[in-house]
Amino acid sequence: MKYTGTFLEPPLLQLRAEAIRQRRSWVRKSTVTAALAIGAVSLYATGALQSPQLLALLGGATLKGLTDQLAEVPAVQSVASNNLYFLLRLDQEGKKLLNLSERLRATTARR
Repeated sequence: MKYTGTFLEPPLLQLRAEAIRQRRSWVRKSTVTAALAIGAVSLYATGALQSPQLLALLGGATLKGLTDQLAEVPAVQSVASNNLYFLLRLDQEGKKLLNLSERLRATTARR
């Protein structure tokens, strides 16, 4: 859906950009936290970490980081609480439906 030429277009574009930025930030943090957890498990599995105290400390810190990251709502509060959020979601769902209908049309045309 396009809102060209309306007063809704600039704030909607700004909201979309903010949502994308927040999601990328959350994904980046989650990826780093998961990589640290995988690294700690890998070091323990290969025998590089022998000290139980060090392993417990590292495991506890990694577990805390993972739970904090997963417990954090993906920084959506500011975007979802915006008054134009319903238009953003409507636009996203409309694009999904258009893509689906184009794929169905292409599939039926091949038959």
